[in-house]
Amino acid sequence: MPLIIIFFIWYGIYGRNNPKIYSKLHNKLGWVIAICILFGGLSGFSSLFGGLLAVSIVIAFFGAPIWLVAWLIARSSKGKAKAKQDDYSYYKQHYSQPSENKGTTVTGLTRAVPKRRKIIQKFNQKYDLYLTDEEINRIVDASYMSNCWEREILDMDQKYDTISQWYRGDSAWLRAYLHAFPVQNVTSDFESQRIICLDTFYQVFSEIDPGKYESMESCVREINHRFMTNFDDITFSVAHRFLADNGYKFELPHFDVRGVKSDIDRLKDKYDQETAGSGSRSGYEKMRQR
Repeated sequence: MPLIIIFFIWYGIYGRNNPKIYSKLHNKLGWVIAICILFGGLSGFSSLFGGLLAVSIVIAFFGAPIWLVAWLIARSSKGKAKAKQDDYSYYKQHYSQPSENKGTTVTGLTRAVPKRRKIIQKFNQKYDLYLTDEEINRIVDASYMSNCWEREILDMDQKYDTISQWYRGDSAWLRAYLHAFPVQNVTSDFESQRIICLDTFYQVFSEIDPGKYESMESCVREINHRFMTNFDDITFSVAHRFLADNGYKFELPHFDVRGVKSDIDRLKDKYDQETAGSGSRSGYEKMRQR
């Protein structure tokens, strides 16, 4: 019994915050708890060991005891101060992660694995990102190694009036990719992720024939139909700008406002065709001028 109590206390303080340990043990804890309750009831659950076991189970599922909360808050406040730096310089600074940064947090984001997973799952469901459980786990694991992925989870934990507010900072290309494509390729290395997004956008935009479309709306609609994507005007513009910033400038459809005809102009053309040679054109022009 003492070893079981020590196990639950160890899991609550350390194991649940370690991605590998959490993925291996968390789904099996139900059986362990059921066995502990059974033996605890047989030996008198109200005994000293029974009480310690109950406390250890609470710690295992809800984290460290109260006396650690103050320390975590202090660390969180320091992390938030570091996170206020400019987005562009932040991502450029942390594209290549030094080994000494492993396991650290600079944003104040919770270190608990289940809480990080819950943040992504909630955001994924709210904004239809189509992330699979495997991809969510990959992002969570990467967030302990990469400050960039850690920042992505932190930003998913913010409140937005509209998803367009999420497309901010130097990682707008990643967020446009996650929202526009129902099937994504997510990797733990942030620089490799940038290349994946660049190649994917390139494949889409290289198929665009600017002269084929009469407007940007029809172009986006055609692309979504052909590639089964979820582009809108914002994500389409973000992707186009991202390609241009990396040296790939694609021409988009141009909508000539001077060539736009109103309903009355179209009626006029139809009337002219029907009354060609009848001498009625001048009468129609007078009628329109009124």
